[in-house]
Amino acid sequence: MQRVDLTTVLVVPWYERKDFERMRLMSPSDGLSRSDGLPISYEAWLDSAFRDMRQLLARGCALKIVTVHLDDYLTWLASEAEADTAAMRSRYVRELSTIGSRLDGPVMRNDASWSGFLPH
Repeated sequence: MQRVDLTTVLVVPWYERKDFERMRLMSPSDGLSRSDGLPISYEAWLDSAFRDMRQLLARGCALKIVTVHLDDYLTWLASEAEADTAAMRSRYVRELSTIGSRLDGPVMRNDASWSGFLPH
């Protein structure tokens, strides 16, 4: 596997269990179906996310995990007077990565087992 420059930092969106199904069923206005890109269950998404992160770390990437709180995202979209599109989701995650997550709660909830992140 090819290694990447150690200065590479990739921003990884993180979703909470409580928001997952609602988010999965949202239809972005750009014609893309979010449910086409997300697994059917939160557990399947966790497995995929942990696998992808292990692979990125093995390639030498640094990861910055950004929790996406769905209600906060929808409020931000309304404040920007924009529709839910792939571009807006990317922009939101980029902005969160530079300014931080909301200040009134923890960034990571206890609904994910980090043991799943460890190689088997």
